Amino acid sequence: MRFFRWLSSLDLKNDWTSWSALWRAVPLLFFVFYFSSQAVTENNAASRQQTSYGLVSDCHNASHGEHFCDYAFPTNGDEYRGSGSVSQNVQLGSTVLVYYDSHDPSNNALEGFSEQSRKDRDYAFLFLALTAIIIAIVLWRNL
Repeated sequence: MRFFRWLSSLDLKNDWTSWSALWRAVPLLFFVFYFSSQAVTENNAASRQQTSYGLVSDCHNASHGEHFCDYAFPTNGDEYRGSGSVSQNVQLGSTVLVYYDSHDPSNNALEGFSEQSRKDRDYAFLFLALTAIIIAIVLWRNL
């Protein structure tokens, strides 16, 4: 509740009554552009996506409960390496399904590119919504 009081307060030092408060939205726009471009790149890679089975060469736990694994997989007579998070507990030497871009197998992951694209698109929409909220508040306070 303190946030909403601060948001609607006129007597705070950093209130929203100045047009310069619009600068608060600028950093969010960088995130919108970053996640949008990532989503487009991953969506393009999804159309060329291939799969292969990879062998886990190393695993370690992250602080928030995810498991990160390094893996190697063969394609077109070459071996490529990658790393990524896995939802299940994967052991050293386990086999995992690897998704890779057929034009650039070094671009690979343990989750499909269309799923990655969807997540990045959702982040872009979230930051776009936050930017719109900031702009609306500044306009509301200044009109």
